[in-house]
Amino acid sequence: MATSSLPQTIRSAFFHDKCDLRIEQVEHPALLPGHIAIENKFCGLCGSDLHFFHEQMFADTLKTPHPITGASLPIAMGHEFSGVVRAVGEGCKGVLKVGDKVAVMPTIFDGSCSACKTGATNVCRQTGFYGINTKTGGMGDGAVIPEDLVFKLPEGIDCDVGALVEPLAVAWHGISLVRDQITENSTALIIGGGPIGAATLLGLRAKGVTRIAVSEPTLSRREFALQLGAIASYNPLTDNVPAEAPKALGAPDGVDMVFDCAGVGPTMDTALACLRAKGTLINLFVSTNTTTYYSFPMISKEITMSSSLAYLSSDFKEVIAAIETGKMDPRPLITKRIRLEDVVKEGLETLTQKDNQNCKILIDLSL
Repeated sequence: MATSSLPQTIRSAFFHDKCDLRIEQVEHPALLPGHIAIENKFCGLCGSDLHFFHEQMFADTLKTPHPITGASLPIAMGHEFSGVVRAVGEGCKGVLKVGDKVAVMPTIFDGSCSACKTGATNVCRQTGFYGINTKTGGMGDGAVIPEDLVFKLPEGIDCDVGALVEPLAVAWHGISLVRDQITENSTALIIGGGPIGAATLLGLRAKGVTRIAVSEPTLSRREFALQLGAIASYNPLTDNVPAEAPKALGAPDGVDMVFDCAGVGPTMDTALACLRAKGTLINLFVSTNTTTYYSFPMISKEITMSSSLAYLSSDFKEVIAAIETGKMDPRPLITKRIRLEDVVKEGLETLTQKDNQNCKILIDLSL
């Protein structure tokens, strides 16, 4: 076992109940065989963190022990994180060493179900996430993670950018579902200009798609989408998106693909109206709300609808490679850095304010 000195205790954010997130001093997790101890450097705040804190989304499932980790409430928060290897557990493959910068893929899977046997570990029957279904996560000073879920960052990628790999991989996986359809002339509409919508925009451009429009009600996010490379952006509350977006992209018969990163209100109807015949709709949103839509456009145009959950290890590797080679620069996504102690007031509450203009808020664990 290669190791540096592990601290006896660390700070960690634990979710106890609705609007009840506590920063606690706890024992450093034990370093298990085949695991990596990480000194966390940065952790991003995700939409699912907001749902947990404000709405208790999935909270009922957290009251009973997770079938793989055995963890139940309170649980450690934070699943978008990066850091530096602090110690390497016994039995590891020797790929990682103390001092390496790393990004964490936080998925939990059993490896034995029908999905896992086909390589689809992201839809494991017992799926879970570090930072959601565990007592160790990214929203704290340290974590212990299985070696296969820890990815070394190249020399040119700093840990703040490393914390963006997870949300970028969410978008990248959704795009991978239509990778065989992508050409230099492909057209795409992104519905929702939040962090995942912005990540989808960066991912599409990294894959060579340049004819992209964004539908987003918030002005600052529409302007940000244009800065990231969108050709046009629209306010769905005032603009006729189905009439205007395809035309702006030079696709009067409809766009090739729509990525729904919002999943609220009439977004499904907008997506179906914007797509060409035989087009594809990819759902990237996570919501507990029931969605209704007018089905005739889907049938009459033989539209394919697909959904995307999380990512695979291949997505993490490809995102890191895209950043390293300069095909993708996600640094503009970082709009604010906060202390762990300020995660509620300056993070979770800020992101729900109507005048919020942040894309990605990072917790800087060095502060």
